[in-house]
Order: sequence, then structure tokens, then C-alpha cells
Amino acid sequence: MKKTLIQLLGDRLDIQDLQTGLRTSDWKIIKETDGYYLTSDFLSSIADSKDIESKAKQIIDLLNGASSIVHRDHKKIETGSIIKVDEEGKRAIFMSINEAIKVRVRMSAVVLRKGVVEEPSSNIENWITIAQKHESVRDVLHFFNDITWWNLYKVYEIIRDDVGGQNRLYKLVPKTELSLFTQAAQSRELLGDQARHASKKKYPAPTTPMTIDEAFAAIKRLFEIWIKLKE
Repeated sequence: MKKTLIQLLGDRLDIQDLQTGLRTSDWKIIKETDGYYLTSDFLSSIADSKDIESKAKQIIDLLNGASSIVHRDHKKIETGSIIKVDEEGKRAIFMSINEAIKVRVRMSAVVLRKGVVEEPSSNIENWITIAQKHESVRDVLHFFNDITWWNLYKVYEIIRDDVGGQNRLYKLVPKTELSLFTQAAQSRELLGDQARHASKKKYPAPTTPMTIDEAFAAIKRLFEIWIKLKE
């Protein structure tokens, strides 16, 4: 049977983050003797290798973002070679890239809510499904790829605009929490060059400092409430 494989480059643990987020999807991540590959019937139907690469990068971008929300230590996975397999199992390789799979470990956990065990992987797959229908969700997952003050603020802005402004945003997450985040994100006095603005006079540091991990937790909470409105 014909199929198209996209080589995945990065740490095995991070690839497995993506793999567990695609349990029921047409998109699959499979393990072969020489590494991990992304595949789907849809990819196999595309003839042009550039179109295949573009679509594969789009889905990996969404998966990386979703995985970064669930796993704070997730590191981005990249795409490598494109491999087309014919009916006889012969392989034609395009854009060949070889990189060893790195290995690290992480403590796994599930979340218990009201007596129900919730697996993070089910959230990832659900978010990817929603992202196929909403550009705002695709944008948010893209910016979660790299957890920085700038990107977290972009996530905040996208969600704010999507719900119709700050007043509606405050109905999702308390104003005090979001105001602390926005003040911290804009303060050069607190963040130095990572701040959104240079003026220390106009954007002073908040009286209660906020770390990047605290900022991530606040925006992650906002995202998790907002994404439910999209279901």
C-alpha cells in the first residue's frame, strides 16, 4: 500500500508527547527501526513534495504548541526527510536529513477531577480538532510553541480579541490576575530586554513580581477556559 512518511527530528520523549495526542486521528506517528515518522491517508494523497512538507509542518506546529501547554518542558519537534513508499515497499527519499533521536525522561501524571481520570493526550487531540475549525486556535497553539513573555502576550491578545475585549475576558479569568500579567509583560524594569516596552517610567514593575512560569500558568488557565467555549 502506498504511503507517505515524514521523518520527525528531536527528543524521543517530545515525539511521544505528539504521538499520544493522535490516538484516534487520521494523522499518526509511527515508530520504525530508523526512527519516528508522521503519516496519514491525506498526506499520501498529495503528489507534490513541497505541499506535503507544508501540511506536515502545519500539523506539527499545532502539536508542538498543544504539547507545550500540557508539558511545560516540551521541546519542539522538527520535520526531516519526506519518504514515499510504493505498493512494493520501495522507498523514494526527498530532502534527506539524518539526526539521532535524543532521549530524556519525565515523570508522567494524570489529572483527577471529580473522580474521573483525565489524560492529557485526550486534551491535545481535542485541541488539534478544534484548531482545524478556528484560525484563532491555530494562532494560539502556534505561539505556545515557544514560551516567552512576548508569545504569552500574543496568546493573551488573540483570546482577548476573540471574546470581544477585556471586559469579557475578565469574565473568564479575574482582572487582578490578568492585570498583573500584562503589567509584568510590559515592564522593562522587571524583565529587561524581554519586556514588550522600553519605557521604565510609563511601564513600571508591578508591586508583586511575576515569573515566566507564573505567567505561563496564568495564560494556560485562560486558554483552558477559552478553548472550552470553542467545543
